[in-house]
Amino acid sequence: MAIGRMGRVYAVHPPAVSVRRAGRAEGRVTCHAAPQPSAHSMVAAMEAIVVSHARGRAPSLASSPAGPAPDGVLLRTFVFRFVWVYFVLYNLPWPLGWIPRTEPLAQRFREAQDWLLLRAGEQLQLSTERLLPVFTGSGDTLREWLWCALLLAAAAVTTVVWSLFDRRRAHPRLYDLLRTYLRYLVALTMLGYGTEKFLDGQFPAIRGDQLATPWGECSPMGVLWRFLGASAAYTAAAGLAECLGGLLLLWRRTALLGALLTAGVMSHVVLLNFCYDVPVKLYSTHLLLMAIVIAWRDVGRLLAVLWHHRAVAAAPLRLPAPWWWFWPVRLVKLAVVGWLLFGAGRQLLANWHDHRRAFGPLHGTYEVESFARDGVEVPPLLTAAGRWGQVVVQDRMGPSRSVTVWLVDLRGQRLGRFDASVDDGDGRLTLHVPLPAGVAGPPSPSPFRIESIANSGDGAASRGFRVEGDVGGTAVRATLRERPREQRLLLSRGFHWVQDFPFNR
Repeated sequence: MAIGRMGRVYAVHPPAVSVRRAGRAEGRVTCHAAPQPSAHSMVAAMEAIVVSHARGRAPSLASSPAGPAPDGVLLRTFVFRFVWVYFVLYNLPWPLGWIPRTEPLAQRFREAQDWLLLRAGEQLQLSTERLLPVFTGSGDTLREWLWCALLLAAAAVTTVVWSLFDRRRAHPRLYDLLRTYLRYLVALTMLGYGTEKFLDGQFPAIRGDQLATPWGECSPMGVLWRFLGASAAYTAAAGLAECLGGLLLLWRRTALLGALLTAGVMSHVVLLNFCYDVPVKLYSTHLLLMAIVIAWRDVGRLLAVLWHHRAVAAAPLRLPAPWWWFWPVRLVKLAVVGWLLFGAGRQLLANWHDHRRAFGPLHGTYEVESFARDGVEVPPLLTAAGRWGQVVVQDRMGPSRSVTVWLVDLRGQRLGRFDASVDDGDGRLTLHVPLPAGVAGPPSPSPFRIESIANSGDGAASRGFRVEGDVGGTAVRATLRERPREQRLLLSRGFHWVQDFPFNR
C-alpha cells in the first residue's frame, strides 16, 4: 500500500495494479490483503499509475518493466528516446550561458560546435565561409541546416545504442525531466519575443523610406514587417499572447494551458515565416514542436474530454519523490523564475527607455524639390538614375545620439543607407559611406553643410533644408522639404466604429 497526495491510497496486487480511494465518510481505509511487494516493484507500480493517470486511462502494467510488451510499446519507447536526445542536443548549451558565470562553459561548447561543423563541411565539400559563426540575422543559414542534420544523425545513433542496452519500455522520470527543461526554455523564449513586440521593438513604426517603396517592390518579408509595424495595437496583442503562454509554462499546474496557447501562437508564427519567407523557419518550427512535446502527456486526456466526452482523473502534478526534496526544488524554482522574469523585465525597460528618446532636429522624411550633381541640375524624371527623390533622417537623442540617413530615388528604390553624425554647432551632417566590397577599412566620411530655408509661399508649415556636400567624389546639392508622416494615408486613416462603405484603396 502507498499513500499519495490528497488522501489517496493505492493498493498494489500482483500481477495487476488497482487503485482504491480512501473512504472519507467512514473515516477509514480498506485495502485488500496482498503479498508485500519489493521496493523496486513498488516504485515501478507507482510510476505506472502516474503515467496511466496522465494518459487518462486506468493504471496498467504495460508501462512497467515487467510483463510482455504490447504492440506499439517498443515503437513508442524508441520514438521517445529519439525525441529526448534530439531536443536536449538541439538546445545545448542552454542553460549554460544563461546562468550567471557559466559563459566560459557555453563558449567552449560553441567552439566545439564550430570545429565539428567545419569538419563536416570539409567532408561534404561545402563552402567554409558559409559555415563560420557570423551573425547575419538569418536562422536558416547553411550552417543551421547542417547542424540540424548532424543532430538528427547523432540522435538516431544514440537512440539505437540506448535501445540495445536498456530494455525498459517507459521512462516517466526522463519525460518529466525533459518536459521541465523544455517548459523553462520555451517560457524564456516566448517572454523574450513577447516583450520585444512592445514599444517599437521587433516591429518598429514604418519608416519614410518604407512608405516610399512601391508595394510591388517589397519583399514578402518586407510586406509582413510593414503590416505588423502599421498597427502597434495588433503587434502588442501578439506580444501579450506570447508572454502569457510563457508565464503559464512556468508552473506545472498551468503548463498544459501554456503549452496549448504557445502551440497556437507558434502555429501562426510558423505559418507566417513559411508564407512570407522569413528566415526563422527552423527555429520557429522547433519551438512549435517543443510546445507539442510539453503537451503530449495530456493528449489522451484532452481527447477523452473534448472528443469522447468522458470524465478523466486529475493528472498528478509530479512524480513521487522523497519528502526532503520539496523545499530545495521550490527554492531553485523560485530562483530560476525570478531570474527569468528579471531578464524579461529588463528587456522591456530597455525598450521603454529607447522609446522615450527624443527626436533630434533633423528627424523626418523630406521630399527632394531640386537636385544638382557636379553643378548640373537633374530634372525629376523617373529615368534619371541616381537622382534623389526622398531623404529620410532618423535622428534619436539620448546618452549616445544616433543618426541614420536613407536615400531613396523617384521610383522608391533605396540608393543607400548611411550612419551619420551631426554637429549642430557648425550645421554639418557627415555621412559615413562604407568602402566598396572587398576593400578593408573604416567608412569614408562625407560631410554635408545644412542650411535651413524659409517655408514655401503657399502657406505650408513644413520645414525645409538646403544641403550641399560630396558623396563618392561627386558634388551634390539638393533642396529638401519635409513631408510629415501624418499625411500618409496608411498612418492617417485611423480606426472607425461606424463605416457606411468600405474604404479599401
